[in-house]
Amino acid sequence: MSTLWKPALWLASELLQRQGVRIFMAAPHLWTDFCEEDWGFAYHLERWFHRLLVAHLPAVLIEDAEEADFVYVPHCAMNVYLSWKQARIHESIRAGMAPPPEHGEGDTLHGST
Repeated sequence: MSTLWKPALWLASELLQRQGVRIFMAAPHLWTDFCEEDWGFAYHLERWFHRLLVAHLPAVLIEDAEEADFVYVPHCAMNVYLSWKQARIHESIRAGMAPPPEHGEGDTLHGST
């Protein structure tokens, strides 16, 4: 797991600790190894936030949702996107159509997410 590398990120973590924020992580099993892969800048924020909480601020995580100031549901947008992409490819094959482009030009799914 990488470390927080920007001063602004350290500032954010210090502020959360000083404020005494309590965060309940619901459904931690939703965060899989797949989400830890580097999918590029567009999907980096959710990975950064997960690492911030789990690796650098475990003291703000609490076990009781009733006592939490915030509830965090870990999610990985890239996982959702690739699931939709796989479903579209299977639909095309079942319908006897050419599969959609892998990515980029002509990929209407990527442009709509």
